[in-house]
Amino acid sequence: NFTKKGASFYYLLNKNINFYMDKYTNKKKKNQEIIKYIAKHLSEDNLNLIYNCGSYLEMITDQSIETKKLHKANFCKNRFCPICA
Repeated sequence: NFTKKGASFYYLLNKNINFYMDKYTNKKKKNQEIIKYIAKHLSEDNLNLIYNCGSYLEMITDQSIETKKLHKANFCKNRFCPICA
């Protein structure tokens, strides 16, 4: 049974936070780098979607915070985005 928790970072203050969030952090860094290369090919709106992709992650977890699952997020759904690909 899962209980809904708020924004992704503040409630995961246990030893697993670095392991779990590294997956998104590394892809977010790649996301910011790729913008330089595709900026001239995209509209301003699409560029903003890619830039803000994955900036909000809401998780659900059990009481012991051992099992985590992504519940809501803002993804751009662009095939060139490292987070969404």
